[in-house]
Amino acid sequence: MQGTLTLLVLMAVVFVVVESFRLAGENPGVVVLALLAIGGAAYGRRRWKTKAAEEAARAEREALLGYGLSDLDTLSGPAFEAWIAAVLQDAGFRTEDIQTSGDFGVDVIAEFEGTKFGIQAKRYKNNVGNSAVQEANAGAQFHGCSVAAVVTQSGFTRAARAQAAGMRPPCLLIGRDELPNMVHLLKGQA
Repeated sequence: MQGTLTLLVLMAVVFVVVESFRLAGENPGVVVLALLAIGGAAYGRRRWKTKAAEEAARAEREALLGYGLSDLDTLSGPAFEAWIAAVLQDAGFRTEDIQTSGDFGVDVIAEFEGTKFGIQAKRYKNNVGNSAVQEANAGAQFHGCSVAAVVTQSGFTRAARAQAAGMRPPCLLIGRDELPNMVHLLKGQA
């Protein structure tokens, strides 16, 4: 459908340009008007697409903000990352979702009052182990963050808690019991 619409618009543009040049012999201003019309149409379409994308992102963020703990258990990994970013944005954090395989252990970067957080998101059924703490720490260092965090809707193993307790800079562990206080816990490190 999108390809057909693009082809029709392209054909209309070609027609307008050809007709403009044909009529320009009688009135050169016609070419200028045609080019202005084409430019205006292209600008309007791009602006409409941008506005539609912004509206879709806002609607998705609002939907994510309404999720409870049981809803988080059903999310995919990327959707859980988006939920974390939405909650932090709503609380005044500036966020960046690192959606690449080269994230170096950080899925979301958040900043609040000059403090930069590297967050590893783990949407697991079981408790999260210490490898996630290592990944978050390495990723936070790579991205120049002063605080690392691992956020899960599950829990953490003893090994993960022991390793996080000894890390400098700190590595916050935010599990199921701490999720309602995630924003407060992160702001406490700012």
